[in-house]
Formats: sequence, structure tokens, C-alpha cells
Amino acid sequence: MKYKVCFICINLFPEGGTAARVLGFAKALAKHGDYVWVADCQTHAGLRAENILELSRYGIRLHSLTVEHRTLSQYSRLLHRLLVLIKCLTWAAGLIDAGDFDVIYCAADTNILGVALKRIARKHVVADVQVASHLEVQDNLMRHVFKLLEKYVCVTLETILVPTPELKRLYASWGIPSWKMHVIRNALEISDFKLTRSREDVRRELGIGNDEIVAAFLGVLQTGYNIDSLLRLHEISRLIAAVTDKVRFLIIGGYDQKPVRDDNFIYTGFVQDLRNYLGAADFAILPIFSNSLGIRSRCVQYFASGLPVVTTPAGITGMQFAEEAGVAIVRRSVEDIALASLELARSQYRLRKMRDNCRRVMNQFDPGLIARQLHSAFIFTE
Repeated sequence: MKYKVCFICINLFPEGGTAARVLGFAKALAKHGDYVWVADCQTHAGLRAENILELSRYGIRLHSLTVEHRTLSQYSRLLHRLLVLIKCLTWAAGLIDAGDFDVIYCAADTNILGVALKRIARKHVVADVQVASHLEVQDNLMRHVFKLLEKYVCVTLETILVPTPELKRLYASWGIPSWKMHVIRNALEISDFKLTRSREDVRRELGIGNDEIVAAFLGVLQTGYNIDSLLRLHEISRLIAAVTDKVRFLIIGGYDQKPVRDDNFIYTGFVQDLRNYLGAADFAILPIFSNSLGIRSRCVQYFASGLPVVTTPAGITGMQFAEEAGVAIVRRSVEDIALASLELARSQYRLRKMRDNCRRVMNQFDPGLIARQLHSAFIFTE
């Protein structure tokens, strides 16, 4: 059976995990023969030109709505988010009414809209709960609010997608029936990461020497996004610099101003051809210690680029096979990550072996497999 699916999203950041997961699912379904629409309500910069071209190449229709963005305090930000949701709901309801879709897919911030859309448009709604949002919030009141919203979505909607078994176990402990939750990893087509520029050209453009080893770090660099990890990477950089000056760090992602000053950091800013910049690196570092039980989309992108990853247990949540397959080195402290990174940088043999292993784990994220898993989940919405 072919489905007509509409993805309802807010802020598909080009470097963000939600965009990687949503676009991967959309392309997997389109390649499988389904009819796919992506509706993105934006308060920030939208998708890359290469993302839009990819969608059109797969026959996916993209609809965008731009809403004014404001920099506000935490509680004002919650009110602004509510207003954005209301505007997005009105817009999405109109699209859905005109589109006659079989399945409405809601992700991240739009999950709560799924409940309203189910009642307004009377359509089958799938919620992709990508992370336990309440675990990412420091304020106790906000954590309680987010937890209530997550429970409400999981109880109300019939089909819940989660990226990791760990997140499914958490929700099961809340009394959410296991039958309505489907563990589905990200989908990624490895051919999408085939280089279109030579590695040497990109490294020369960035001022990287032939004898230098480069560790990549990918992510949106804004308050609340990746700054803590970047500060830890700065600590790692200082520890490594005390031993050698031949290791540098390629920081890929948009920013308003450089959040951390480090002589060994090379900031690219927003880049259109992400694959080529990842291709300029030798391995990746993800020093993340908080765990919201979601999958780290950037790790999947690193593997697709042939980059082994030095990270923490939180960095490979739902992907423990990565360590067993020899594509991830897992450590529990900044000091141990620095030491492991230094040892990896000094061994070309180990780097080559781990880079070769990266290709072998990509079958876990095969678009054909993921499309079939999504279809199995959609059956429960009929």
C-alpha cells in the first residue's frame, strides 16, 4: 500500500537532529513509493539549498511558513512558543484539509499539535517523540510542564515513534502501552554523503596543514544548543594542546558570534555542502554528558562520512552496537576523552580501520528498512 504522508515540523535547523531525522524519513518513504509533503514552520533560518534540492529530487513537496522570531526570557519564550504553535496549527490544518492525507506525522515541537490536528482534521496522526524533553530542562517548573505534555501526547495518540529502546522503557514506566510505541532509528542514504569536492581542496581552504589531524564537531551554536558540549571540547583542546600542536577542531554550524575562543578551533559557520566539510576531518568528538534518551543524529552523519566518534555513553544512546562495531570510542570524562582522542590521532592504522568500519554499520539506518518499519507503524493508525 502507498501512503500519502504529511510531515508537520517547526524549525528544521539545517544542522539540527530533528531535520536529519525528518528528512531521512521523508526521503525513505518517497523512495519506497509513498507521496510525501514536508510542511516547515520557521522562526529561524530554513533548510539548506542542498536539502531543498534533495527533496525535489525525491519528488517531495515542501511548504514553508515564516513566523517572527524573538529573543525572550525563559517564561516569555514559552508564551512565544505557544503563539507560534497556534499559528502553525492554523496553517497546518489548512494544508491537511486541502491535501487529503492518510497519515499526519508530527515531530518534536509539533507533537502537541498532533492532538489538536487529530480532533480538528480527523486524520491519523503519528507522533515522533524524538527526546524526553523534560530531561533537557533545568527549571523544575518547566520540567514538570514538559513531562505533563509528553505524557498527554503519548496517552492521546495511537502511534508513537521513539528513536531508542531507552526512551520506550521510560514511557512504558509511565504506563504508556508498549504496543503503541515503535522504536525506529534514523534513515540515512549513504550516497547523500558522497564528496563533491576533494578533501585536499577543503582542507586547503580552511588552512589545515597536511600533517594535521582534524576532529569534527557538528551542531547549531546558539544558547541552549551545543554550547555546553563546545565548552567541554575547549577543555579537551587544551589538554591535547599541552601534548601536541598537530590536532585541530573543525566546528561546523551556524552562529551569531563565536561562543568559545580557542586557537585550535576552526569555525566554518553555516555551510551549504556539509558532506564536504565533514569529509575534511579524520574523526569526530561528541563530549555530551546530559542524556535525553534520543538518538544523536550527528553521530549517524559522522558514520556516513566515515568518521569514527569519541564520545560518552550518552552520545551512543540507542546505538550501543557502534562501540562493538569499532566505530565509537566511549569514555566517561573529559580527561579520558582527550586521552582517547590523542591516542586515535597518533595512530593512522587505527583511524583507517575505524573509518572502514563506519560503512558497515550504516545498514542499521538503511532507508528501505526504515520505510518498512514506518509502514508497520502506520498500519496501527488505520
